[in-house]
Amino acid sequence: MKKHLLYFLLVSLSLYAACNNDNSANPLGDDNSNGSSGKAGFGVSGLLFENNLVMWDREHQGPRSEFFPQMYFTRADAANFPTWGSFPSGQMVSGGVPRDGIPALTNPKFVEPASSEASYVRNTDIVLGAVINGEAKAYPENILWWHEIVNDEIGGQKVMMTFCPLTGTGLFFRAPDRAANVDRLELLPVVETTWEKWKELHPATTVISKNTGFSRDYTAYPYGSYRSEQTQPLFPLRARSYDTRFQPKHIVLGLIEGGVQKAYPFSKLSGKPAVNDQVNGRPVLVVSDLSAKLAIPYDRNVNGQVLTFTLNAANPFQMTDNETGSAWNMKGEAVSGSLAGAKLKQVPAYNAFWFAWSVFWPSTQIFE
Repeated sequence: MKKHLLYFLLVSLSLYAACNNDNSANPLGDDNSNGSSGKAGFGVSGLLFENNLVMWDREHQGPRSEFFPQMYFTRADAANFPTWGSFPSGQMVSGGVPRDGIPALTNPKFVEPASSEASYVRNTDIVLGAVINGEAKAYPENILWWHEIVNDEIGGQKVMMTFCPLTGTGLFFRAPDRAANVDRLELLPVVETTWEKWKELHPATTVISKNTGFSRDYTAYPYGSYRSEQTQPLFPLRARSYDTRFQPKHIVLGLIEGGVQKAYPFSKLSGKPAVNDQVNGRPVLVVSDLSAKLAIPYDRNVNGQVLTFTLNAANPFQMTDNETGSAWNMKGEAVSGSLAGAKLKQVPAYNAFWFAWSVFWPSTQIFE
């Protein structure tokens, strides 16, 4: 197992090294850019590097690794990673990605959904959506396939939207204070769904313009059939035992509460658009519309009262709480009844391919 884990880690490290070298200009010729070419700040090659370093750390330091999954490091920080000194970096091999081949975007242009600059996003395409202080923004996976990290600002807050095509994980973070000694990023709530559904939920949203300053085909998925549920990871750990209860690329909604992780496989949510549950004692509500690839977790505690929800209609979505009889929509807003105007707090979470979630969190609970 160690041999194959080492190979997986070394290839990932090579991706990191190839895409994060400060020397020379971008070989892809993207010098005149509206976004960052990934040569400064938190523009790294992707999430695989960080995941695997944490996995390596756990192999050697035990399961009590203090590092949040998919943490981001600058190049200078990489040398200070706890296990870097013992990692056999001399055995790194090329992963095939050229230097700055996956450049991050910084403060990209956003446009209205009707703009011609948003025409690359089809209604069935998946976006990562976020709302802060009333401002809604959409980050299409079409863009994130090619850039993986967007450094941005929403509602006056500096944020980072990230996506790893290899693990199917879209995570949203508050950008750290660069002057602070940060060893853990704050995970923020994000909604992953179709572009059509996001526009329905947030008509005033804006979306990243196709004019990023880079020459990419944002209508083309660059990984072939990789997203098919039954296909294996790109760099499989052949000697590691995978949890085979679900197909490798089956999508799960993953929640982490304290030291407890829980996965909500989309197949288990089928026919259950409103689920009352608990994760490590925290009362949660998971609402879903699987036709729109959507699952959103909320905290069921409202003003000190734990509510229990009953679905009234799936389309258009409506539910009531059993305690007050107030009616609620999919955005967690009470639209009538004694709690009208109240809003459920969205729980920070993210979707992932099952193989990635189960390997990173081998003790995960599964919603049944």
